[in-house]
Amino acid sequence: MNGAADERKEYFIRSDDGRIPLTYRRAFVAPFKRTPRRHHHADFEIAVFGSGSGMYTVGGREYEIRPGDVFLFSTDEVHCITEIHGDGMNYSMIHFSPSFIWSRHEKNGLHLLKVFFNRSESFTNRIDRDNPSTARIVSLVEQIGKELERGAAEYELMVYVRLAEILVLL
Repeated sequence: MNGAADERKEYFIRSDDGRIPLTYRRAFVAPFKRTPRRHHHADFEIAVFGSGSGMYTVGGREYEIRPGDVFLFSTDEVHCITEIHGDGMNYSMIHFSPSFIWSRHEKNGLHLLKVFFNRSESFTNRIDRDNPSTARIVSLVEQIGKELERGAAEYELMVYVRLAEILVLL
């Protein structure tokens, strides 16, 4: 991001072979405005905005960002926060590879990830704010952050369970 990050915490899960199949990031970013850039990555992304407002540009489409918003991005989908207004913005995001889901649940892995692959004409990257599942997804993302921060016994399993619940809700 182009704005100055006043606060940034990052946690991740590392697999036995050294790869990082899941990263959780929580940050506060100061206000800024920039032209869209070609930001994309190989992982899926779920982003949750806790405070502040701004604009997200995804491909040629712009979305307003408000507190409580949830955004989804598939692999290699170009997306960029182009504006953050007012006093800045708090957000949390999860980046995860398909292997994080498949390695734990091969049978239903692809089914859980269908929201990233099977998109209808009416698909939007921002989950409808009025959808009853949106508040639950926000809560689950926060819980994933707490599990990673604590690192208690079986925290990786708890992260997987919460992420799987998010994917079921989606």
